Amino acid sequence: RVYATHQWFRMYVWFLEVPLTFFKRFIFFCYYFLHDVINPPPFDFFTAGEMNEEVKKAVTRKPTQPLFLWVHYMDPHTPYGMFLKHQSIRGRVKYFFINYLLDFLNEYPRINRFFSRVYVSLYDQSLRYVDDALRDLFSYLQAIDVLSDNDVMVITADHGEEFFEHGGVLH
Repeated sequence: RVYATHQWFRMYVWFLEVPLTFFKRFIFFCYYFLHDVINPPPFDFFTAGEMNEEVKKAVTRKPTQPLFLWVHYMDPHTPYGMFLKHQSIRGRVKYFFINYLLDFLNEYPRINRFFSRVYVSLYDQSLRYVDDALRDLFSYLQAIDVLSDNDVMVITADHGEEFFEHGGVLH
């Protein structure tokens, strides 16, 4: 029955489908944005700083055997700006607003393009945050004599992000 109503709606008032869909998505955007700013959900990933703390717990001194250490930072992935989640309410507002805006406008690339500078800025901040975390991790490993001149350090990235270079956003 709902499907029949939807078909009727699309057939006779097709000109309202786009604005009503936009309005429905906007209502969901407002609800989830306000809900998550007031009552933040648990996050799926560690920030780079939290990841470093886990490494520091696991590696407290120079090992007697060769050490293979894999550290995967998720900060440059969406949702961007995970480091903001532990900051003030202003940081949380910025974090949720930009990421929910990105999700909300994902179906509207022509509108979404207007916000590309905001997305790129938060992405760049995430990259700087990871750079600082790597600097902190290397300093720690050198301080406990785990990292020396004879060691091999491999740094790689799993992919990049697209910010409308090919017509889309994200990866």
